[in-house]
Amino acid sequence: MLPRWYPNVINPADGNFIERHIEAIGNLHPLELIFVKGLDTEPVNKIVKKVYLNNVEVHLRYFKNRTGMFSSVRNLTKYLIIQFKAYKEISSRKGNPCICHVHVMARTSLLACWLKLKYRVPFIVSEHWSGYYPSANKLSGVKKFFYSIIFKYADQITAVSQSLGAELKKLSGNRDISIIPNIVEEVFFTTDKEAVSSVDIKNIVHISNLHPEIKRVDKIIQAFKSIRKHHTDINLIIIGSGTAENELKSMVNQDEDLKDNVHFLGDIPPIEVANVLKTAWTTVLFSKFETQSVVMLESIAMGVPVIAPEVGGISEHCEGRGILYKVNSLEAFTNSLDKMLIDNPKFRTSDLRAYAANKFKAEIVGASFIQEYDILKRPN
Repeated sequence: MLPRWYPNVINPADGNFIERHIEAIGNLHPLELIFVKGLDTEPVNKIVKKVYLNNVEVHLRYFKNRTGMFSSVRNLTKYLIIQFKAYKEISSRKGNPCICHVHVMARTSLLACWLKLKYRVPFIVSEHWSGYYPSANKLSGVKKFFYSIIFKYADQITAVSQSLGAELKKLSGNRDISIIPNIVEEVFFTTDKEAVSSVDIKNIVHISNLHPEIKRVDKIIQAFKSIRKHHTDINLIIIGSGTAENELKSMVNQDEDLKDNVHFLGDIPPIEVANVLKTAWTTVLFSKFETQSVVMLESIAMGVPVIAPEVGGISEHCEGRGILYKVNSLEAFTNSLDKMLIDNPKFRTSDLRAYAANKFKAEIVGASFIQEYDILKRPN
């Protein structure tokens, strides 16, 4: 396993959706994971090893990023040397892997390419990155060229949504892309949802990293304020933290009509998120782009209908389980929120939960990856 993002000493939540994929596979197949990360300061522990689920051995490696002339080249070289040393330590004990699995492309894939070239180890690439969408404007010509070569060299490619898969198909020379979605943690299936008929206050919930240019929580607050003019029985609950948090709090605290009705909970564990969603009327998103919103999937798993933009992989699961609106349109979002405050009872909690249970449980997603592995293990 070679993930680009993974929970680490700087950000314990980084790539937690990838971690869930790896845990699900680890329940069915023994794994070795190598994750290397450069830090701005000298790491206290450069080598961290942990084992969990009895089947996954995790090797974390840290180094201090260099600055100055040619720093990007020096840091990439350092990364690759440390990654290779970790691989050699594992292979000296266990031999070469039967499969190499890259989660999100970039420098992580270079070791996989080398293993295929030298030892004919097949590799699979699983993509989550929203940067492949043209609207994200993240792929330079050089990156497109580099990524297209690796995609064509990979033995299998998976994406978390059909819309992301369509972008990868263009980049990979029309390769077949397997769609394997994100995982919803079990707590969202086991926590009971309260009936909306028993709710006095309609809680509108937003969950994100509060990124100002992508999640645009300020627009959600604007729409909430507008709706409160004729819906006084509503609260807005914001879960998550990020660079925009203080600015958003200031925006709310300076407005008499908002400060008692908008609540910031910060980062909270999944069980507490589930406890918030159990009383939620709806979950809302105003994202610029999404590959496949885990928040949307968690809400559906809890039986909570979603209001979300028609962007990325959203429409693949939101349609019929919430309200879709035109991306970037504050007016359309506000109208959708107004409509949901009336139409919520039309969405049957049991239907939403059953849909999620059939698609996003760990055992289902893990089995899908094992099927991909079995294909690679077949003799040519």
